[in-house]
Amino acid sequence: GKLLQNCTDCVDSSYVYDSEICYGCFNVRALYNCIFVYNSSNSSDCFYCDNVTGCKNCFLCTNLNGKEYYFKNEKCTKDEYQDKIKEYVAGYEAQKKALTEFSGLRKESIYKYAEVVNCENSTGDFLKNSKNCHNAFDVVDSEDCLNLHVGVKCKDIYDSSNMYEAPELSYMTLGVIKTFNCHLCLYVFNSSDMWYCDTCFNCSDCFGCVGLRNKKYCIFNKQYDKEQYEQLVAQIIESMQKNGEWGQFFPKKSSLFGYNETLANEYLPLNKEEALANGFKWSDYEKPLVEVSQSTEASELTDKIEDVPDDILKTAIKCEITGRPFVVTSAELKFYRLSKLPLPRKHPDVRYDERIALRKPRKLWERNCDKCGDLVSSVFDKESPEKIYCEKCYLEEVY
Repeated sequence: GKLLQNCTDCVDSSYVYDSEICYGCFNVRALYNCIFVYNSSNSSDCFYCDNVTGCKNCFLCTNLNGKEYYFKNEKCTKDEYQDKIKEYVAGYEAQKKALTEFSGLRKESIYKYAEVVNCENSTGDFLKNSKNCHNAFDVVDSEDCLNLHVGVKCKDIYDSSNMYEAPELSYMTLGVIKTFNCHLCLYVFNSSDMWYCDTCFNCSDCFGCVGLRNKKYCIFNKQYDKEQYEQLVAQIIESMQKNGEWGQFFPKKSSLFGYNETLANEYLPLNKEEALANGFKWSDYEKPLVEVSQSTEASELTDKIEDVPDDILKTAIKCEITGRPFVVTSAELKFYRLSKLPLPRKHPDVRYDERIALRKPRKLWERNCDKCGDLVSSVFDKESPEKIYCEKCYLEEVY
């Protein structure tokens, strides 16, 4: 999984918080015993649901709030509910049927234009408790930021990513904690007044340094006094300005990895031609298939988990998509049995990619609310098949 915080017994899930006993869940908070639930919170015993809040015992449902015993968005008695879900929990084929119906159901669902909560004059997605933040994604408790991807308690940040614990006044910076006036830096913690630095901790007034701790007035890792530092930095900046380098981030050619090997391709995907045209490297490396002494084709697995013997722990399973072998651990097998889930047929990497594909790109389009026509900045483009509502219309419809 990815980004599981304060969770217990959560498997094959991503962006999950404060939850327990979850499988195949995505972008959820405070769930208990839920399977294939997306974009939901404060719910329990829900299966194949999207955009549900405060719900219990719901199956193949979307856009519900405070409901219990609902099947395909229709109210049932407890006995009716238990009877209706039987055919969907019998094994792997039943799971495939449920996922197919769930996919169709989601296309008919109503979605808010973007996940923007308690914000003022702000645009983006997964944006909360913020003010004057634009093109901001996965940002909370921040103010006066532009083009920010992942930030916590940020102020006056521009063109940056992964900024944590109240960073302030930064430009083109990545992966910092508790910084002030740090620019064009990578992985700088508890520091101030840093320029073009990488992996420095508890430093201040450094330029072009790498791997320093508790240092001040350093240039290219060499120590100077304050007067020397200020004079040399001014000269370096003047030279960089003449060469058109000042204010530019580290050149793309300095990256050790192909674009497709990095997280950038996960959030801002490019194909090979696009990446190369933008000056990035590209890797054509393909992982070789791991040789295993004993393997089982995914198609040969038993349909129901109760028929799976303990011997499955001694063999690898060949992914039905890629053919790559993977193993099931004893902890996983125990989880599947307790949750009455069939064994997975796909490699963990394939399952991960399928979950990440659920997340909208970090890009905004101007479009109209499908109900009232108001213009919104949305993560759904105009061609999206889903119904996209502005906040007012969404709240009226769902709540």
